[in-house]
Amino acid sequence: MRGVVGFICLLVGGVAGPALGQSQFAGQWTGTYHCDSQPEATMSLQIEPSDSPLHNGVFSFDVAGAKGSYAVMGRMQDNGQFTIIAGDWIDKPAGFSALGLSGRIGADGQSMNGLLSGCSGGFAATRPPSVEELVATAQPMRLPEGDATPPEAFGGAIGGTLATAVSAEAQCRALGNWYAPSIGPGGFDGMASDQILEAIAPLFLDAAFEPVFGVPYALLDQQEGGRHRIFCCSSLLRAPWNGALPKCFQ
Repeated sequence: MRGVVGFICLLVGGVAGPALGQSQFAGQWTGTYHCDSQPEATMSLQIEPSDSPLHNGVFSFDVAGAKGSYAVMGRMQDNGQFTIIAGDWIDKPAGFSALGLSGRIGADGQSMNGLLSGCSGGFAATRPPSVEELVATAQPMRLPEGDATPPEAFGGAIGGTLATAVSAEAQCRALGNWYAPSIGPGGFDGMASDQILEAIAPLFLDAAFEPVFGVPYALLDQQEGGRHRIFCCSSLLRAPWNGALPKCFQ
């Protein structure tokens, strides 16, 4: 379902930094590194989830067009420090050696930096939070009161109650009324990502979606499908009632 993950931003609002744990080690890390006199290289580090302290993964790189990848195994300590050792090559370009990494994951859980074994230089990489992390750190929210901010002009095919609302606050309330029956009073607490997507799916059926947005979801193009996400996740955050919006959508 195109755009469903984007809607999670709309539904959960502000996100606080997660506590470090093994889940902060797994994921798709991307960044850059330097090794001796080589030009700056891009890197991708895929760490697989694991129930044990050891995690398998794949390290991929691109050094001025020379691309390669090899298997890795790593372990992260409770303080965020980690060590990764190189395994077998998957795609080996001529003249390159597989290197291990050691470093630390930042307090935000979404950044890492450190050193590469066997060469002078370091690396830095980031990864986006997972759906589970977004849900786990979602803050309690409530609908704003008052109608002080002019409504957002969505344009295109967007209509329904969003287009007829007399204020941005009323548009926000319309979105809250749209999703509330499907999500329920318990919100996302304790729900796995597949359960969240299953709960959200009915929102995109024509009977639920079209009265609010004025068009079947399947007929929205990419630009139209993103306007209401921008509306709730960006535009309104700069509104005069900034203090109310992060507490929106309870």
